[in-house]
Amino acid sequence: MDLVRVLEALLFLQPEPVSVEQIGLWLAVSDDEVPKLVTSLANKLASTGSSLTVQTVAGRYRLATAPDLDEFLRLWQILKAWYILDINAPL
Repeated sequence: MDLVRVLEALLFLQPEPVSVEQIGLWLAVSDDEVPKLVTSLANKLASTGSSLTVQTVAGRYRLATAPDLDEFLRLWQILKAWYILDINAPL
């Protein structure tokens, strides 16, 4: 089993950042191995041009959109909200 792929799937499903200890339990690896797996995942995502990246938040990990997409996604959120509020918009 490819632990990097499993880690990616697990992080994708989590609504909140996940601790090293929790990842270690899920993947049945030592806490020392977790940062290596996270780095491998981050490198994989970056090298393939993925729209996702791994973020560290207060020592925990989560998947997030890549920073280079921030401007586009902010604009998309504005347009999406405008479209939803437009009473003349088709359903």
